[in-house]
This record gives sequence, C-alpha cells and structure tokens, in this order.
Amino acid sequence: MRTRNLVLLPCLIAIAMLCACAPLTPEAFKAQIDSQVPKAVVAQKLPMKVAVIVPEASRARSRLDRLSGFCGTPLPEWPYGDIFVKTIQDVFSKLYERVDLVTNRMNGEGFEAVFEAQLTGLSAKPSCPAQLNATQRAEGTLQAVDFQGAEIWRSRVHSKDLQTQGLTHETDLDREAVFAVIRALVTDWLLELESLPTDRYARRPGLERTAPVPSSQPAPPPIY
Repeated sequence: MRTRNLVLLPCLIAIAMLCACAPLTPEAFKAQIDSQVPKAVVAQKLPMKVAVIVPEASRARSRLDRLSGFCGTPLPEWPYGDIFVKTIQDVFSKLYERVDLVTNRMNGEGFEAVFEAQLTGLSAKPSCPAQLNATQRAEGTLQAVDFQGAEIWRSRVHSKDLQTQGLTHETDLDREAVFAVIRALVTDWLLELESLPTDRYARRPGLERTAPVPSSQPAPPPIY
C-alpha cells in the first residue's frame, strides 16, 4: 500500500500543478480586481466648481514599467494617460458639481478649488506558471494650489497596488487590471477629499491678487 501511495503522489502533485496553472476565467479575474478597488460613494455632492490640472507628461504616459519578477510578457503600449484623465473626470464628478480638466494653471481661473494631479509611475509584474501572483501599481500625486500656484494641500496617498492570483493568458484582462489600479488611486484621493472640510483645499476669495497694483499717481513725499 505504501508503495502504491508513493507511485500516486507524483501524479497527484502533477494534477495539482495543472489545476493551479489553469487560466482564470474572466469572471474570476474581474472578481479579484473588483474586491480591491474602493467604491467612489459619497454622502452628498458638493456645489463646487473645481479644475484639475493634468500635466502633459501624465497625459502622454503609454508604457508600463516592470516590477521585480522573472517571467511574463510586458503589456504593449496603450494610452494610459488618457485613461487617467477620464478616470479623474468620472470619479471627481461624484463629489463636485462641476469638474473641468485643464492643462496648466493659467486655465484655473474662476474655480473654487484647483487641483494638480500627476501619474508619476505605472508598473506591473505579470504572472506565469512559475509565478502565479501578478501585481499592478499606480503612483501619483494630488495637490491643491492657490491663485499663485503655491501648494495649499497635498494628498497622503501616493501609490496603489492591486494583486491577482492565477494566469489570464488574455492581454485585455491584464490591461483591465491596469485600468483598475488607476481608478483605485484616484478613488482613494476622492475619499480623502470627502473626509476634509473644503477650506483645507479651497482657494480663498479675495486673494486673487496679492501683488500691489501699479498706480499712475506719483508717490507721496516721505514724512520725517
């Protein structure tokens, strides 16, 4: 009996390895992703008009960096910067009455709050039969600026990771995981903003001009 068990053991191990390497179904893969992305649910939309500056470098991002790992094929280039911009528009619109995406601070006049959002890093560790766990990471910064462009507030959230277990063998699913980690980062920003009083990041009315306005009248003589 013992000899028979020893003969069966390698077969059982081989079957277990084959099962482990079986590709995930799209439904199972998306369930793993959805469980890690926070929900952008807010108690009440704020009657504010805000602008979000997304610099050109973030808008133009199209490549993924590789995290530590020894297998898997990197995803092909994709306009991830466009996904970042669209995600900000969608997620921030859940909290603010109006959200405009602009390219520089000069376009931020007339808004009650102006944010600057940057996608500073986007990377992934693909899965393979020898390494079934995959990781996607989005890194970025979010700050609120005043009328002169000085920082008023900065988010404590700088990165977000999503992890999946199993093989996909489908580029579209792997790309969806990258989209999801971008959304997770932006949603964390939104939830942090919702927890703050608006005066922590809003522009102060009346401070549009802090420099003295030149006068055509001659300066009065000094008083001694």
